Amino acid sequence: MKKKQQIIPLAYHFYILPITLICLIGFFSSAYLAHVHYKNYTDITFSSVCAISKAINCDTVAQSSLSILFSLPLAYYSIFCFLLLSILILSTWRKRQLTRWWLIFFIAVCCSLASLYFGYLSAAKIKSYCIFCLTCYGCFFAITFYSFIIIKRFKIEVSWAAYQKTLLGLFRDKVTVSLILLLLCSLFSLQRWIPHYWQLEFASPDQEIASGFTEDHHPWIGAEQPQLVIHEYTDYLCFQCYKMHFFLRQLVEQYPDAIRIVHHNFPLDHLFNPVVGTEPYHVGAGKMALVAIRMAEQEKFWQLHDELYKIARQGKVLDLAKLGEKININPDYLASAFYDPGVLNLLKKDIYRGIQQGIIVTPSFVIEDNTYSGTLPEDILDRILQQESHSK
Repeated sequence: MKKKQQIIPLAYHFYILPITLICLIGFFSSAYLAHVHYKNYTDITFSSVCAISKAINCDTVAQSSLSILFSLPLAYYSIFCFLLLSILILSTWRKRQLTRWWLIFFIAVCCSLASLYFGYLSAAKIKSYCIFCLTCYGCFFAITFYSFIIIKRFKIEVSWAAYQKTLLGLFRDKVTVSLILLLLCSLFSLQRWIPHYWQLEFASPDQEIASGFTEDHHPWIGAEQPQLVIHEYTDYLCFQCYKMHFFLRQLVEQYPDAIRIVHHNFPLDHLFNPVVGTEPYHVGAGKMALVAIRMAEQEKFWQLHDELYKIARQGKVLDLAKLGEKININPDYLASAFYDPGVLNLLKKDIYRGIQQGIIVTPSFVIEDNTYSGTLPEDILDRILQQESHSK
């Protein structure tokens, strides 16, 4: 009878190099995700390289309120985990502390379970996937698998005594402990001090900023005698609309005598807008638009306008009782918009007027009979800013 051949593992560096490379891939993917998250909230022209479709779109994932956990974007936690795993992996190379692989395996399993959870949120809640998020998930799964292979190949001891020895040896490793502590301090510092750039809070318009209604009863804010009139067509459930309106409001506050924003409703709700088709999309945006039109009869339109964006961003259901209490308006008055023929007709006119302008997506802007989708061209803003600087 032949003896069973013993499997001799490859040299240690053949195992540690690939897993280190996996950590680097995960780190750079996470770093790009942090960049995508920041740019989505601060740059009106930004679009990530993986904004491919409705189902595969890093921007959609970054724009979700689920991308924030404990006052910090999820990408930062991912960066932290890949750096922590890298430190522990490299510490085993330096001193061949092989029992640490059980600690690495445990952390990788936790990260993989978290990846499954966030993958579920992408599928069930956000309904869009991010290629770089999936890359990070794959890296965590690969590290889990690879660390288990290393444990089996090198027959690393499994016992309580081995765990105690691992932890004791780790605490005695001053370099590794110092790096981990520095990493933890950096994470807590970021959580405490990083500006919450993702909270686009609308300030109440100053008394110096004029507002009113056009002849066809559309609310406007800005200059009484404007050099540039921007007609915005927006949807309250559209993140880009929320972001663009925020930046335009900032621009109006900076140049109150030059720019005017005129608001038009263009909800991409399949129950109201024929360009959407019959498939459910942006459900509830139409009702929000009706409430906004009803509030155009009051002087609190812009306050309610901002509140509707906040409700949409927080993923909450439109609660007219809470909304009415917040802006001191009878909720029954707001609810009457849903069956008022005059309000419904105004929304229908807005939608068909937008379609005639060639609008099929939000946000869209009409300036001097020219239609722009997504954002405004730089030359338009540059022109008005130059005119404003010359007038001063």
